[in-house]
Amino acid sequence: MRAICRTAVHLMAMLLVSATLVALPCKPASAGTGDNYPAVWKNQPLGATYDTWGLATRYCTSWAAWALHNRNSFELPFHDDAKNWGSRASTLGYAVNMTPAKGSIAWWANGDLGHVAYVESVSSDGLTVTISEYNNPAGSGAYNLRTISKTAVSGYIHFKDIVEELL
Repeated sequence: MRAICRTAVHLMAMLLVSATLVALPCKPASAGTGDNYPAVWKNQPLGATYDTWGLATRYCTSWAAWALHNRNSFELPFHDDAKNWGSRASTLGYAVNMTPAKGSIAWWANGDLGHVAYVESVSSDGLTVTISEYNNPAGSGAYNLRTISKTAVSGYIHFKDIVEELL
């Protein structure tokens, strides 16, 4: 009987480890680029499953959490609709302002759910921002890279910006 119980415990432990590996498809890499969203999420229908952070996949929030994890080595401290990210981050002590920075999150509080995107770069004059995002237009679940005016957002959330070293 003990052998059967021990075998069952080992089997359960192996299943738990396997489930964890599916939930965390990749460890943080050194600054990924482009649409490197994990295929296990990218190849599912919009919102068909949940990512490591408890966010529905292929939505803007899941992409932003992935980009922070993959590019900034930062784990999102909450899961919520995009419209609430600014207030949630501020409550936790993160800066939220109108100053974009590489690696910050562009945040829109308007609409039913809001929107978030990852800041890939800021122009040298600071007036335009290149963002990467998912699910824009809404309902598409598609990746998009675009350049916007720095004032087109409700704010920029600074969880863990990327500071580039000068040579």
